[in-house]
Amino acid sequence: MSDKDEFESEFESEFESESKIEKYIYNFILALISLGFISQLLFYAIRICYDCAFPDEAEHFERIRLYASEHILFFKDNENTLTYGPLRTSPFFYHFLYGNLLKLKIFELFNIPQQLFLRYINILLAVFKFLYIYLVTKEVVKNKLIQITILMVLTNIMMFVAHSVANSYDNLINLLAIASFYHLIQFIKHHKRLQLEIFLLITLIGTATKATYLPLILVQTIILLYYFLKSKKDQIPFVLKKTFALKEIFLIIPILFFIFLNSNIYLRNLVLYKSLTPGCESVFGKEKCISGAGMYQRDYHLKEKSKTQEIMRFKDYLNRYFEEAFGGILAIHGHISMIKFYGNMKMEILILKLAITIMLLFNFYRCFSNPVFNILIISALFYVIAVIAQNYFSYLNIRSFGIGLQGRYLFPVLANMVIVLIYGGMIGFHKYIKWPIFIFVSYVFIRGNFYYFIKHAGVGWFIQ
Repeated sequence: MSDKDEFESEFESEFESESKIEKYIYNFILALISLGFISQLLFYAIRICYDCAFPDEAEHFERIRLYASEHILFFKDNENTLTYGPLRTSPFFYHFLYGNLLKLKIFELFNIPQQLFLRYINILLAVFKFLYIYLVTKEVVKNKLIQITILMVLTNIMMFVAHSVANSYDNLINLLAIASFYHLIQFIKHHKRLQLEIFLLITLIGTATKATYLPLILVQTIILLYYFLKSKKDQIPFVLKKTFALKEIFLIIPILFFIFLNSNIYLRNLVLYKSLTPGCESVFGKEKCISGAGMYQRDYHLKEKSKTQEIMRFKDYLNRYFEEAFGGILAIHGHISMIKFYGNMKMEILILKLAITIMLLFNFYRCFSNPVFNILIISALFYVIAVIAQNYFSYLNIRSFGIGLQGRYLFPVLANMVIVLIYGGMIGFHKYIKWPIFIFVSYVFIRGNFYYFIKHAGVGWFIQ
């Protein structure tokens, strides 16, 4: 059986007869989900106050303005930029891109603030992210009801939606992450070199945007290596063929450009500082960082203040971690926070537990014999473990719980997690069981999302 047949054979039992009325219903619900998502994005972009709610939005906007004020690619670190930490050693493409968009002064044509203009750009990123999530979902499952349940959940996760409009490099990273999985799946499934080249370009843009993209590359590289080792010898030469299609030629220039960018960040860091991501001390020295670098100052003073504090047991740390991370995803964790705790998330946690139980006890073989499912779940588990490990080591170093602990750091694989959980919890059921599941899950997440925000948000959240 070929790899393509292996992928497609998993879907044979998923098809259920659909009447024309059912198809219209599915398309109507999909349209409602899309409209609801865009409406939420517009509300958050227009109504939420600038720099006061979304995490680090003010700092990102200042970095964007640095690039808007100069015709420069690589900023030299100096006293004026010290507050942001080392810039020359850090990925910067998001700020460079948005800074150059400000130079076009399109916002002046519409007489809107710069921050709002950039939020509208982020809405475009969010729409493309939604489209890629839909495409990846279709690669996992052909059942329309499961597809719309996945989309309903993801478009009603408060932080995932609200933060999508914020001026933050996280939004570009989250789009790139789900796009990379789509093109990785397409390459493995159809053996087209163009898909591998698009995946490479996306990866290079991701690493030029934020260093936290590196763990994702590691697990995706392992998946690619497994694919090449598993493939028959006659399936490999297409990657090495010397002739290039016109589409591939157009990709060469941006790929070379981003190789140049990444080399001038990571390769330079390795040569000068013996680290891919050197800290502030390595670049400026401890004294300068303590006196001027904002994030370093915060961590240093917290470390001094908390150094005598007793370290909690790892079990207790994990319990509190999941509560705050989950609560920060289902609500909003920023400069103004609306964090939910276990008591506010009983229904969502019930759905999560049921999905995991059904997947492991009843749908284990069906799920883990689906190659696309395996790609998504392995990547998600690896990335989640890497994030938890990073957070825990930060906690051991600073001894202050919550430093760097944000549910949004899991967003690059949040779509993966939701897709595998909904698929694992619903596949195999008759449509007359799937419909009540869809209705119940929709009710829980819609009620806990925008309705919850409007009910609990005070005047401090909004532009006055």
